[in-house]
Amino acid sequence: MEEQKNNSSQEIDLLQVFLNIWNWLAKQFSTLFLFSKKYFWIWGAFLLLGIAIAIFQKKIAHPIYEMNMRANTGVVDRETIITKVNLLQSAIANQSIGKELNINSSDAAKIITIKASPVDVTEKVAGVITSEKENKNKLSQYIKINVLLSQPSDISKDIEKGLVFYVENDAYIAQEWEIFKVNNLAKQEIIKAEISKLEEMQNASIKRTGSIATLGSQMLIAPEQNYHTEILNLTDQLLELQKDFVLKKPLLVQNSFYTPTPVSVAAKIALYAISFGILGLIVSVFVDQRKKAK
Repeated sequence: MEEQKNNSSQEIDLLQVFLNIWNWLAKQFSTLFLFSKKYFWIWGAFLLLGIAIAIFQKKIAHPIYEMNMRANTGVVDRETIITKVNLLQSAIANQSIGKELNINSSDAAKIITIKASPVDVTEKVAGVITSEKENKNKLSQYIKINVLLSQPSDISKDIEKGLVFYVENDAYIAQEWEIFKVNNLAKQEIIKAEISKLEEMQNASIKRTGSIATLGSQMLIAPEQNYHTEILNLTDQLLELQKDFVLKKPLLVQNSFYTPTPVSVAAKIALYAISFGILGLIVSVFVDQRKKAK
């Protein structure tokens, strides 16, 4: 009986705590509402001022347009490519970007920034990734490149070609690419020679079995089958090397630029409105304290 009374008392105490918190919050909200209503003309004016400044800046500022691309590298590590591309920012600053990308000066003048960064392994690249395992493996070499322009312009292909030109003409990257091609061709020749040897051995084995009577012919199938399997495996390796020779580049664009779209200014307007609104409340508190002091 005594225990039930204690439990009941604890429940009442807990309920009273919640009621006290609720009443305090309600009182604070009511005070804030009445204060805001009293000095609405101050903080409201600051709020409108913030929105007006943001809109005015939008009107006088040059609009910014954004384009993105996806690329990968099969010759050097992607950090090398990212570092190389990000060096273009200094070329933009000293107005030599046109020369670096091999594009005309009027198009080059529209470029505000070019920034490269690694693609996150959790991202999906449309038309490229086929499985989660392949996703993580392939994206380890993928790069995203963000370009900001001062005006909408259909120069995405020119920038794409310019970036490829810029990367491929780097001395270190060009040397690594040449080494890759030499090694690839050497491996192809080795595999071709191995395939030729196996084909000769296979043909010789077929001739020997052909000159023997049918007795035990099934046992003689095994050597030819082994040769055939090895030839197929080596042929697959050769085709893979030939594909790499054609497709692997210092910078290979997988997804072209999207259509240039203006960067949204809604966030900027909201930021100005909130900032000036808070400033207006601070000024309201200051005015209220001055009135009370009098």
